[in-house]
Amino acid sequence: MMAARREEVREHQVAGYVGTLAAVARTLDLERARYDWLAEHVGEIPEEPPMTSAEALEWHGLMTDSMLWADEAEAVDRIVEPGPAS
Repeated sequence: MMAARREEVREHQVAGYVGTLAAVARTLDLERARYDWLAEHVGEIPEEPPMTSAEALEWHGLMTDSMLWADEAEAVDRIVEPGPAS
């Protein structure tokens, strides 16, 4: 019983939260109301993520590469909109 109580009052690090398990649970409860609106925008969660870690890192690298987005304004002006299908 002492070991169980010790676990309850020990500080934990759980998913970016720090504190006793009860404190982490209270924080999550308080944040639930703040983020509940997101649930309506989330469909079924797939078993597999949409991209691998390597693909996510590559995407992040491309999105933060200043050489790629430096001429974005000029590039947008050159976009040719597709005409009606023939």
